[in-house]
Amino acid sequence: MRERFTLRAWPLTPIHVGSGLELTPESFVLEGDRLRSFNPFGALARASEAEREQYRALLTNDNLANAQKHLARLAARETRGGDQGIKVSGDSLADLEKVLGGNPDRGTGRVQPFVRGGETPILPGSSLKGAFRTAWISAHVKQADGRRIAAGISDTRTARAHQDLNQVALDMDNGRTLEQDPFRDLAVADAAIPAGRTRFDRATLGKRDKELQKLNIDQTGGIQMHVERLESLADGQPVEPLVIDIDVISAKDASERARQGTRHGKRIVPETLIDAPALWAAANRFHADLWLYERGRFYAAAAGQALDRLLAAFGLKGDPDLAGQLDRAGLILLRVGRYAHFESKSVKVGGERHGLKIKTFNKQTRVENPARLIDEGVTRTTVQVAPGLYAPFGWLMLALPGKGPNGAPRVDFADLARATAPTTAARVPAGRPAPAAPVQATAALAGTFRFQKGDRVTHPDQDEATVVRSVGLNDSKMDVDFGFGDGAEPVSVEGWRKA
Repeated sequence: MRERFTLRAWPLTPIHVGSGLELTPESFVLEGDRLRSFNPFGALARASEAEREQYRALLTNDNLANAQKHLARLAARETRGGDQGIKVSGDSLADLEKVLGGNPDRGTGRVQPFVRGGETPILPGSSLKGAFRTAWISAHVKQADGRRIAAGISDTRTARAHQDLNQVALDMDNGRTLEQDPFRDLAVADAAIPAGRTRFDRATLGKRDKELQKLNIDQTGGIQMHVERLESLADGQPVEPLVIDIDVISAKDASERARQGTRHGKRIVPETLIDAPALWAAANRFHADLWLYERGRFYAAAAGQALDRLLAAFGLKGDPDLAGQLDRAGLILLRVGRYAHFESKSVKVGGERHGLKIKTFNKQTRVENPARLIDEGVTRTTVQVAPGLYAPFGWLMLALPGKGPNGAPRVDFADLARATAPTTAARVPAGRPAPAAPVQATAALAGTFRFQKGDRVTHPDQDEATVVRSVGLNDSKMDVDFGFGDGAEPVSVEGWRKA
């Protein structure tokens, strides 16, 4: 049997784990500062024949704006009186209202929901397990193995190096089998997120200022990314912990299972035991180093002080002994979800990480830069948690049973925020109910483009990127931004899909 650890978990900063789906303007309405989604096909199915005929006529006459308005009116009948919807932050609300109000130049109006189990958002155990796995591999790659693997990387292809890392760090035979993978003995349950603990917000890119070691925010060229994310301590409000169950195989059961030995001369059990204390320590070592690296490289002044206060809420200091502090306090620091950047999802070999930057072509100089490997990025995706104060995505603090703070800690950033009113202050006054009339959608219907401006896209052999200009169904090329400071770069559309 496995040994169960029931941990409490606090999101330190906003976390987004996407479902792979997008909500387009024809599938949601805004009511005050709330977003309610609906099924446009269901709305049409429940409409009268006259209403459907009116919708068809508008589409036939290429009157897409009014077709969207008509569809939203039909959908409003099914959303009123139902669930309360999901809160939308001021930054996202301002952008979405302009798009849905008939200004497509303000973006596509697409939003990315949090992954769900049924109707309930969940923090998937697979995200945490992946973070544990990366940390464990990092801790168990011997220096000599790392140098050998790094020496074998002769170009920008790293798949073989990835396989070698798994084999040497997890004691798996060449021609790996899942039966030998020790992480089969680790199970992390999904954590249900209580109602009201997520909101839609605008994710914003920032480029590193080399001199000041901080981020210059909004290097996006107007590209918008609206995501549903977890509320966190960085938002300045008390945050109750989530509950996460983690099961690790006991030494006794691992010993009994090891007696199975081999099948057809091949080992069918893991060679290495995933020991719980060693797993917690590996996670802390990896993520503490990453926290300190990112804090020093990207977050100076107020943003850096905010990160320091998040640690202080757990009695921690952001010094070189951060991993040891975490171990002694019975805490575990993880980086999970989207926008956690490649440094948190990769292991150093030969003293360096190996992220891919594909070849680029400078239209002005007519010079082609070949594809190359990079050790660290120059941008970060953030979210504004207070006026002028931006926090990174993905940081999660866990406490072992009997450890950590009681209840809901709170961190005050009032003195760090810019002295301006939030964008929602005049929109929905405190104590006054939000207006019921929905904002009507006027963006073009989905299906006109292969990708739209602002879409996040991925490729099996390249970095994730953002589409700079909408891509038609017959286009063979598209312009994307990889977030490395080079701006728009032309690539073939072949092989790309939405992230």
